[in-house]
Amino acid sequence: MSSPVQVSTGIWTDWSLGQVQGLTVTLRSQDAALLTAFIAIYIQIASSGSWKIVQFIIHQIRASKQNDDEDALFHQQQIILRNSSSPLSALTDLLSMAWAWRRFAASFKRSIVLVLLASVHFAAFAIASLYSSRISSLSSQHMLVESSNCGTWSFSGDFQDEDVQSRIINETITAAAYARGCYSSNRTDGQCGGYVNSRLPWTAHSNAACPFPTGRCRGDTGAYSMDTGPLESFRALGINSKPSDRVTYRKVTTCSPIHVDSFEKLEQTSSPNGTLPVDRLYLGPSAFGLLEYTYQYAVESVRDGIGYGLNTFLSNPLVKGAWQPVDDLDRADADTSIFFLNQNSIRYNTPVFDPMFETGPVEDAAGGDQNVGYYYTTVLSCIDQHQFCSPSIQGSQGAAKTCTPLTNYVDAISNLSTLSLTEKQAAASSRITRVLKYLDMHYAVYGRGASALRANELVRHGDQALGGATLITSPSLPANHWQTEVDLWFGVTMARLQQAVIDYATGPSDLGSDGTVIPPTPGADQALCHEQRVPKKSGYQNFSILAISIVVFACTLLIALGFAVPALCARLQKARNEGSRPRLAWILDYTLQLHRMAQEGRGWGDGIWKSCGETVPILTEKPLGKYVLCSHERIEAAPTPDDSDSNREVVTPKMR
Repeated sequence: MSSPVQVSTGIWTDWSLGQVQGLTVTLRSQDAALLTAFIAIYIQIASSGSWKIVQFIIHQIRASKQNDDEDALFHQQQIILRNSSSPLSALTDLLSMAWAWRRFAASFKRSIVLVLLASVHFAAFAIASLYSSRISSLSSQHMLVESSNCGTWSFSGDFQDEDVQSRIINETITAAAYARGCYSSNRTDGQCGGYVNSRLPWTAHSNAACPFPTGRCRGDTGAYSMDTGPLESFRALGINSKPSDRVTYRKVTTCSPIHVDSFEKLEQTSSPNGTLPVDRLYLGPSAFGLLEYTYQYAVESVRDGIGYGLNTFLSNPLVKGAWQPVDDLDRADADTSIFFLNQNSIRYNTPVFDPMFETGPVEDAAGGDQNVGYYYTTVLSCIDQHQFCSPSIQGSQGAAKTCTPLTNYVDAISNLSTLSLTEKQAAASSRITRVLKYLDMHYAVYGRGASALRANELVRHGDQALGGATLITSPSLPANHWQTEVDLWFGVTMARLQQAVIDYATGPSDLGSDGTVIPPTPGADQALCHEQRVPKKSGYQNFSILAISIVVFACTLLIALGFAVPALCARLQKARNEGSRPRLAWILDYTLQLHRMAQEGRGWGDGIWKSCGETVPILTEKPLGKYVLCSHERIEAAPTPDDSDSNREVVTPKMR
């Protein structure tokens, strides 16, 4: 089992979206919140820049069409357009002005266009700001993992064969639990969300050709074939890499119940209580050649009140194993798994016609018929074939091969050298080859016995029957139930593949007292430790760098244009001596110029203000007029020569 996933933060490329669109930055949630807030604020700043452009254009259009007899409402609208810092401030000022003028002019009618313009502008940027928090939805739906334990689990010291078998079985149990929950249903909850794909696809054919010589299968076209097709290291297994660094893996499994009559013998074997009748199957030597028979079954077990029994062996043509199959089952281009099913004491409600679970009527002590297993042992055999391809290599005469042939796992690994793989392709393929042996159907069942059967989940252990044995019953099974079983076993092998790829990148969660991690070799293999994709995890958030760049660029452009457009237009108008009235209106409608003119109108600084044609007028003389609170609020008038205010400078006209 892999360690809890630790997500890698920073910039990376999700190649499923392409080199540009796939540029992604992964942040922790708290950092992501800051980035989201910054984007929202920056959009609001851009809103002000955009409004500067809009207000300038509208102000200039109105100023160019201005008549000499325009009323105060028109001029106030112009002043609001000139000085509003945002569409919201313009909107509130326009509405306040329209309300104040409601008794004296058709203020709302004359302001409606400006109000709508400001409203639409404000709403558009407000919505954009709100939706900026969803910019992460445009990014990759995956993240990269990182771990200091990246590598292959191994024993750190001396170990026994039982230790190896125990670990293999534990990993199979984990894969079987995943396959049971995620491959036999369309669940997408947390249990099934640990991999890039909750399940790997395959195509099943229920009338496939027998993988063994004619007559060996129970029906020459009754085999069941499962073909994954090309499983890409990137899309299927989540190894993040550009197209030229990917490989594909394909697994084809064909299974069929087989006839074993010519290999079956009912014999006697010694036991503590004398001789014991056994049903022996001679399908090749077992126990590394120590036994001539492959499997034996004690026929008395049908009366012992026990449920299903399931045993399995595996043969590879290039590896001397526990079982050496007879010629009919020996394939040079495949791994052969064989399964022995015993139904023992199980009684079915109705007859079963499935070739692996077939029943026959047996009269019980009460004189009634019971549906029990027709054979002592039924046998199923599967062949597994593996293939690797290099999608980046274009096949042509004389060019490097694009695919290895479908063959056994040993040859499949050795044939990789014919593909001229890149370093990263070789590293990606090694993730698969490390577990390739355990993708054979044998290892989907090995060590689990009857618990590997879906049919076992239907068995009910009841009261004691006559003779003292426990009564074990089961509902009937469909005629193709064996296909359901092998389909689930195939799913276990696929889950095992997914599990192995992730385990390598994250490292084992529990090394145990005798475990260690063999680190990857420097180079491409080590680089892929940081290139394993997993679905998005809570506590982290992705952002598309392209989306952020577009938003920031657009906002920066609007801000820059907000400052540049009025200034450039003013320079252009001045250079061409055109638009003097609109240009003058833009200058004089500004707040600081209005203040200057108000002061000059009351005699303060009259004629000595500087920069009157610029944005900011300057007066170095002091003082200026004070605001007077009276029935008609205004600025007090500047002193005249007749004023006797000792605090003011008295200007005495020259005498003639």
